[in-house]
Amino acid sequence: MKQDNLTLIVPVMDVAVEKWRELLDSLELQEMQPERKLFADSGSDQEIIQLAEKNNFEIFYIENFNHGGTRRECLEMLSPDDIVIFITQDTIFAKPDSIRIVVECLLNNPGVSAAYGRQLPEASASKLEKYTRLFNYPEESLVKTANDIPKLGLRTAFCSNSFAAYRVSDLLESGGFPDTDFGEDMLAAAKLILNGKTVAYCAEATVIHSHNLSILDDFKRGTAIGKMHRNNPWLLREFGKAEKSGAGLAATTMKRCPFQFLFHGAAKYVGYLTGKLL
Repeated sequence: MKQDNLTLIVPVMDVAVEKWRELLDSLELQEMQPERKLFADSGSDQEIIQLAEKNNFEIFYIENFNHGGTRRECLEMLSPDDIVIFITQDTIFAKPDSIRIVVECLLNNPGVSAAYGRQLPEASASKLEKYTRLFNYPEESLVKTANDIPKLGLRTAFCSNSFAAYRVSDLLESGGFPDTDFGEDMLAAAKLILNGKTVAYCAEATVIHSHNLSILDDFKRGTAIGKMHRNNPWLLREFGKAEKSGAGLAATTMKRCPFQFLFHGAAKYVGYLTGKLL
């Protein structure tokens, strides 16, 4: 089944051929197919480009890759009437109905402006990564509005840049994606919520996506989060402190994998403080 006015966009930079083939194979099996597929490229190998063209992707070249800025450029190619799905280059659809579920969430619920799916860890994921995924992407679906801020805090604005669908008109009305290299999904979702819109988490729409980060990687990730919070003070002012939001994750991972959490958590927190200050 092909959905009119549905565009799939994949921002790409340095993707491995094997991973790209996996993504394409899983996309081909989807029950609902996008009418349009856009490959936002930042200097990929010719083999990657050829595979994209063979699978009917339009190639859109990005001179300077930036997570938020690249998505912002892509939105300029769409109609306000479109529904757009953004996925990352290392995302694999876990079930044939994943796209259909997030799209139907938007089509059947006019108040929902964004819907994101559940990320499952790869088989090779570390214990820490598996529990982190379980905490951030639980088995129960959830619909979030501004009324949930007192209870959920910053997690009200939690979204996903690996697999999420948006109403383009609502996204543009709320300011679209900010020109940032981290957290563009949360910032966009936060603006939608503050604009009176609804963000839905669709646990039944699953993809496989995880990373086994090194301690240095966690430090860099923490720094990026801290920098994003520093550059967007309205986010914490409107939704609450990041430390409060991370308390549940810390408790969960500390209990199940204390040694990994001790070193990786410390590196991420030091990185966060560094990003906030620099």
